[in-house]
Amino acid sequence: MNLSSHRSIIGVHGASVPIRIYHNGGIPYEHVHSVLSPLFENYYGDQGLRNMFASVDHLWCAYDISTDHCVGCAVVQSEPDRATLYIKLLGVRRMNQGQGVGTRLLDAILSWAKSRRYIAVLLHTQADNYKAIGLYQKLGFHKQAYLPDFFHSQVPLRSLLSGEPNGYLMVANLDETAT
Repeated sequence: MNLSSHRSIIGVHGASVPIRIYHNGGIPYEHVHSVLSPLFENYYGDQGLRNMFASVDHLWCAYDISTDHCVGCAVVQSEPDRATLYIKLLGVRRMNQGQGVGTRLLDAILSWAKSRRYIAVLLHTQADNYKAIGLYQKLGFHKQAYLPDFFHSQVPLRSLLSGEPNGYLMVANLDETAT
């Protein structure tokens, strides 16, 4: 994995699940896998998830403070030439969804990106994933482009099982001067 050795710890309280968010540095693949595999393995397969984990330079994971279990993860790639971050995968354990974990993970990513002077954070989502789209819009993302058949074009054989093939590119502009 190409993650830097820097490890940030962000204590987050005040919602139904008190969490601590870690950024990079020593997060075991097994923790990431335990969160993302039930959500995405049908689409990417185990090897696809491993390859994605190994290819990124940023990883944020949220841990439940009371149980020390990983409850959410974001797998993120920086694109320094464009001063952007691309969220490849973001997931929260099903039993912890709706408890603010995804919001706090995205807040941590956006805050970190702003502090490092990135101009935007990008991600793709399925066009019918209304819950995720609402979360992203609440945090300042907007639909940049509608992408017909986007998810079928990414992993053709697995995508037959994955549902909605259409997607959106969503962008959160961080540059104060961007409109």
